[in-house]
Amino acid sequence: MAHITVSVAQIQQVLRTVSLQVEPFHIDVMGHMNVGHYGMLFARAAREATSQLGVTEAFIQRTQQGAFMLKHFTQYIDETRLGESLTVYVRVVGHNAKRVHYQMFMLNETRHTLTCVNEVNTTFADLIQRTSAPFPAEIITRMDALIAEHNRLDW
Repeated sequence: MAHITVSVAQIQQVLRTVSLQVEPFHIDVMGHMNVGHYGMLFARAAREATSQLGVTEAFIQRTQQGAFMLKHFTQYIDETRLGESLTVYVRVVGHNAKRVHYQMFMLNETRHTLTCVNEVNTTFADLIQRTSAPFPAEIITRMDALIAEHNRLDW
């Protein structure tokens, strides 16, 4: 497993999505946030990122198109405790006609540390046929602009 060398300040340069304060119901018997809540927060962040790219709930209802997660890999770096604040940042790495690859970084804003990383491959989908479909041109344009912005970063 690769060691993460990116700094908190560098991560804060990419797309900010959702935040959460860790509440008692997030905590498991081990005294830290349960793994299921990391997944929930990453799912909310993915939904917010795709909305910011134009795949909003209104778009999904109007076009009957959306996105399906194909695979993801999660690396837990530091535990999260009660009362701490988390924010997820998203960096779009690349795409082709039907798929997008992105990384999500969960920062512990209380301790200013990287808590967890989630790397994802998603496919655009026709929700009627339930199959992969090409991204619409306007979504490609938004992804290309965001990728260009992220590629200008020094990491």
